[in-house]
Amino acid sequence: MFKVCERQIQGKLWFLFQLLSVAFSEINRTNESQAFFCDSPHYDSLQYPQHYACRYNLCMKCLANSTFQEINSTLAIQLNNKSIETLIGQKNLISSTGNETQIIFVLPESEGLFEGPTQFQFSVSGVDQDGNVTETHPWTSPEQYKSPTQVNFTVNGLKDNVVVHVGEVARFQCSADGYPEAVVTVTSQQMFSENVFNNVVFTSEVSVNVSSYFVSGMYSCSTEVSSNFIHQEIQVLVPKCPVPTRNTGGSINSNFTTFCMYIHYSAIFILVFLSIR
Repeated sequence: MFKVCERQIQGKLWFLFQLLSVAFSEINRTNESQAFFCDSPHYDSLQYPQHYACRYNLCMKCLANSTFQEINSTLAIQLNNKSIETLIGQKNLISSTGNETQIIFVLPESEGLFEGPTQFQFSVSGVDQDGNVTETHPWTSPEQYKSPTQVNFTVNGLKDNVVVHVGEVARFQCSADGYPEAVVTVTSQQMFSENVFNNVVFTSEVSVNVSSYFVSGMYSCSTEVSSNFIHQEIQVLVPKCPVPTRNTGGSINSNFTTFCMYIHYSAIFILVFLSIR
């Protein structure tokens, strides 16, 4: 009789052990970190050829630290808690090399992306070195995105045409409003020398040492989002003469000749004329 009870107890303990094993297995599977991490939608200034669309459109990137042989992915989008579209991962925007896999989704701003709080849900299935991977991420928190409406461009803190002298520093600042901030670039046109800026991406203030009057020219700060081109121009003029200085008595230094005075004030007149055109 005791042997029968002992067998029953052993059987129940074994059954309980199996239940606990399954439970712990499920807990471990649930607590496993997701293979992919997705960043927030943003514009990309790196300008990789295959990702060039992300310079002009919001993109969402998902990364995994493993290589996949086969992969299928989607990105569901909802606006004001209503589904508006589900994007399917495009082969030309999926790269899996080395120990990294990257999936890029170009967001359709024409679908009302900027019209209200927007959320995203990423799903993926594929095969990596450890076997099959299937995961669906939770919906992101609602965020309101704003398309840029203007650029903010200054030279030495001024938004109008400006005179800078040889030996001085010209400080250029170019940015755009909206959220997230769009990619901005600066170009310039010099008449007698190479351009100072050739479609240069700006992420912070850029200083230029004015070594000659060849820095003179038209400078433009611009951004383009979904074929909406926005720009602002500033004329920079560097006179062919030194900065006017005065002696102790208040008279203009003899080194600053009458000719240079003429050039200096003519430059100011030209800039005033350009600003009221």
